[in-house]
Amino acid sequence: QDMAPSVIYVDQVELVYQAAKKGKKGGDANAPSRIMKDLSAAIKQVKRGPEATEQDRILFIGCTSRPFDDTVNTKELMAAFDEKVWVSYPEY
Repeated sequence: QDMAPSVIYVDQVELVYQAAKKGKKGGDANAPSRIMKDLSAAIKQVKRGPEATEQDRILFIGCTSRPFDDTVNTKELMAAFDEKVWVSYPEY
């Protein structure tokens, strides 16, 4: 928020919002999913609407080609972002 206005772009956001694997303790220290809670908290921390200030001029963009993949925690992914834009495959 100190660098606002800012745009934060996360490509392949499905890797961040991976569903937890059952029976596996710990996890890979370098896995992108380790920042899921931190990213969700940062997005929620930015105020919206009339109570927003100059420091809240931050745009989070998450891009994925597999939003409904079996390995994705779809509920958390959909809850993290306010607006969704669906783009279909091109018809060549």
